[in-house]
Amino acid sequence: MNIQIFQYKESNLEGIRIILNEYLSFIAKELIRPPWNFTLDVEYAVNFTMNNLDKFAEPDGRLLLVEVDGEIAATISLRKIREDAGEIKRMYVNPKFRGKKLGNLLIEEVIEISQRNEFSKLYLDTAHFMSSAISLYKKYGFKETTSYPESVIPKGLLNTMIFMMKEL
Repeated sequence: MNIQIFQYKESNLEGIRIILNEYLSFIAKELIRPPWNFTLDVEYAVNFTMNNLDKFAEPDGRLLLVEVDGEIAATISLRKIREDAGEIKRMYVNPKFRGKKLGNLLIEEVIEISQRNEFSKLYLDTAHFMSSAISLYKKYGFKETTSYPESVIPKGLLNTMIFMMKEL
């Protein structure tokens, strides 16, 4: 199995759109149910991200893709939210590739990049139903915290989300 992790390039835009659509469709199916009862416009969310890829540009940010045997299998994003802090967004591993430790590779890579960028803190938000991701984050030293000002979670979901932070 040939695994490559890399920062996206212009030639990856269609692949980014596809994996973001997979991820956000998965999230939307969960959020529409109680206790969230929230309708996520997947097309709008994908287009919003695609139109704001500069937030994930080097040197401070990243939109990393994982390719397994030539197929895009996973993604994670990092954006700078303060001089000393970054935020993880949209970590997703395609179900076909789960169980291969790709999530571990992504978290390790983002932590390493954040340390090189001299961030002292790394934040993220996630939903309660993302139990595998929550376990992974805790394994890497993330601890639950309160909402942070830079979070882009809609106000209607703030009380239903988990916010986490890791001191670097």
